Parts: sequence; C-alpha cells; structure tokens
Amino acid sequence: MAQEEPTNYQFAGTGLGLSYIGKDHCYAYSGVITYTNTGVNALSFTSGSGSILATVGVNTLDYDGDDLGVTVVLNSITVIRQRYVTLGGTEFTQNFPWTILIPPFTLVEISLENLTNSDPHTANVTLTGRVYGAE
Repeated sequence: MAQEEPTNYQFAGTGLGLSYIGKDHCYAYSGVITYTNTGVNALSFTSGSGSILATVGVNTLDYDGDDLGVTVVLNSITVIRQRYVTLGGTEFTQNFPWTILIPPFTLVEISLENLTNSDPHTANVTLTGRVYGAE
C-alpha cells in the first residue's frame, strides 16, 4: 500500500520560492521587501509538472506620491507590466488580485520598482494557486 501524504503541512516561511501543499495547492509569499527605481524580484521560481491557476496580490502601506511598477515575466517573456498610481499620497489605484495561468515547468518572476524616483519603499507579493495535472 502506498504511503499517504501528510495532512499537516507547516508554513515554510517567506522568500522567492514556491511551496506546494500536496499535489493540489501552492503558495509563495515574498515577505516585506524594499524596492527602488532599479527594481527587485519579489518572487522567482520554476513551477513544477502541473499547471497552476494562481491569484497574485501586491500589498503596501507605503503611499507617498510615488508610483509602483509591477512586472510579471514567464520564461523571460513579460506578460504583465502595470503601473499603480498613488492618489494624493494616500492610496494606490488597485486592480488586485490578478488571476494568472502558469504552465508547467515555467520560470516565473514577479518584480517591483519605484517608477517615480529612486526613493526606497516596501511591499509584499502573495501568490496562491490550485495545481492541475501534477504528476
């Protein structure tokens, strides 16, 4: 008889990578990162054998009039490039969360940058997903 998958997966922490919960679910949490006008990868990983229907969110409390740029790259191809504009220094115009489909064995990079100037800001990126067809 095959060994059963454990049922009490523990949170592995934040970082660039993707974590799987069994064969059906995955997540990635960047933790709070600092970004400037040079940009920084918040998440960077290669997906596994299944396709992932993922929800991506970007969260920040760092509103001071600077615009936030978010870029999603799959296998070196930019698929999303979005500017979030601060409204009077109080909040970003938002259309998060996004839903994206990530094919199997795909290099995923999500980066943040300050599009207004070189001031440093903080934010975090979250990705949660349902995995289909994993072997």
